[in-house]
Amino acid sequence: MLTFIRTAAAPFAAVTCNITPGFTALFGPSGAGKTHLLEQIAGLRPLPAHSRLHFGHENWCNLPCDKRSIGLVFQHGELFPHLNVIENICFAWRFKATCMTQAELKTMLCALGIPSQWHQLPIQKLSGGQRQRVAIARALYSKPKLLLLDEAVSALDSQAKHQVYQALKDYQKQQQACVLFISHIADEVAQFADQVILIDQHGRVSESANVFEVFSQLDNHIATSQNAGSVLQAKVSGVLQDYPLSTLEISQQTLICPLIEAPVNDIIRIRIAARDVSISIEKPLNTSILNILRVTIERIDTDNETCVLLRLTLGEQYLLARITHKSLHDLALKEGQEVYAQVKSVALMG
Repeated sequence: MLTFIRTAAAPFAAVTCNITPGFTALFGPSGAGKTHLLEQIAGLRPLPAHSRLHFGHENWCNLPCDKRSIGLVFQHGELFPHLNVIENICFAWRFKATCMTQAELKTMLCALGIPSQWHQLPIQKLSGGQRQRVAIARALYSKPKLLLLDEAVSALDSQAKHQVYQALKDYQKQQQACVLFISHIADEVAQFADQVILIDQHGRVSESANVFEVFSQLDNHIATSQNAGSVLQAKVSGVLQDYPLSTLEISQQTLICPLIEAPVNDIIRIRIAARDVSISIEKPLNTSILNILRVTIERIDTDNETCVLLRLTLGEQYLLARITHKSLHDLALKEGQEVYAQVKSVALMG
């Protein structure tokens, strides 16, 4: 586990965070100091006096960056221009004793989608997405226990991004590594993070919790943005006969979603946007909306002048809904009331 306590030093606020094995997202507005924080953890920038930085039993405060078990990847995939692809990837063998074997390297390159045809290419011939894959491969090659990713997949399309994250997940499980990544895309955080650290515009940690808790709150900057929506876990229960649709079980209720290739009883992650949830006080009949769930209004937030945000209990999980003030008034909704949530779409999180 990484323990990081940074004292305040203008213009940056004090920060305290604990990074456990798994994927932790650092999420917040541009200019909040997220990259600066990663660089301090990596040892590329000095820490203010009386700060603490421990990884496991090691004190990293005065440890040179090359002595830390870290892999660092920046947004633009900085690579050595005088080396070709495979020379960049295997650069660490010169000074690291923990590098991958040839078999491990081959498996890792295949998982990241780096074919042998790229190996001898000069860096200048690579696209932005190709550079990012190579930079990630170089970071993994030395088997770091802490991986720091600063928008490291931003140049990839959604399919390639999913492939790379799956490779990173496999690596994390094998090495029990801590992965700290910066992203400005809420859906990316919802899909891949286990823990989320929210940074406000002043660089302070406003919330630190598991991804399900963070996306179910009504008072953080995710909830107040257009990205508001809940992240839930559901169990694959089957396939609808004659239709390319799968069924999921959540809190002893059924959700219908696009067909997925996952075994029955697998637990998957889904995301439901607050704007895609409407409320009815009676069970709707003769509707084209397939997913109608019994829920209880746990909290009503009317702070926003343009809309109302509801937090709905669904068993032990939460669903968010965004409605108008007029709907709140016309339906006379109250906290503790049982209602029906009509879910227009369900996003599968891989």
